[in-house]
Amino acid sequence: MWIGNLQAGYGYATRIVPWELAGAVIVIAKGATYFVRPNVIGDWKFIDLLGIDCVLAPSHEVAILSTYNDVVAITRNGSELWRRSVAVDGVEIQRVDNSIVAGLAGIDPPDEWHPFALLLADGTDAEPDAAANGSRDSGS
Repeated sequence: MWIGNLQAGYGYATRIVPWELAGAVIVIAKGATYFVRPNVIGDWKFIDLLGIDCVLAPSHEVAILSTYNDVVAITRNGSELWRRSVAVDGVEIQRVDNSIVAGLAGIDPPDEWHPFALLLADGTDAEPDAAANGSRDSGS
């Protein structure tokens, strides 16, 4: 059994994402995001105060955290592989495949959502056509 006292962050999101290959869970506690290995006493890392969501890449080698501003790739040992600022008012991950992280970046003002696509390996820009399909109108 594992008992933790994780402090809340400055966001609204709360979520637990099991990551079996890493022997860990990603915990989002009202924005505060932690990498925790429940079976290893004292093995946890703080990642961010404004986490929104977290998804695993198909290989389960990397977890992708979205925050109010950033996309953060996390390795199986809980370290940041890379961090990329893409928004000022929220990041929505729409797709992660073996090479691309695609989603929408909230830009406010003027309350718009813009598609982005990043390379999974290093967080640099992917080709424009790799961005998530579809759009999100303001007010959605």
